[in-house]
Amino acid sequence: LAKLGYLQTRRGRGGGMQLALNPEQIRLGKLIRETEDQPVIVECFDPATNSCKLNGSCRLKGILAEAVGSFYRHLDQFTLADLLTGRNRKRMIQSLQMDTR
Repeated sequence: LAKLGYLQTRRGRGGGMQLALNPEQIRLGKLIRETEDQPVIVECFDPATNSCKLNGSCRLKGILAEAVGSFYRHLDQFTLADLLTGRNRKRMIQSLQMDTR
């Protein structure tokens, strides 16, 4: 997460980590795309292992690819701040912004 710019880290005795961005700036879809492997829903999504004899003439791959795209676009509508709701929102945001020691 630090290499991707989501966290700031400091080494040493007074070190720790904190969010590098405001929670409102962290889009869930983008975060998941950058930190998780893309799902291989069917064999033909992975060119390295694809041995499907219908490859190139099957419409299922396109339909599933569109569904995966819709999934991530839906997640892009939400930020980390959207997950921090309720009475403890302020405390949760502050704890994300504080160093861990």
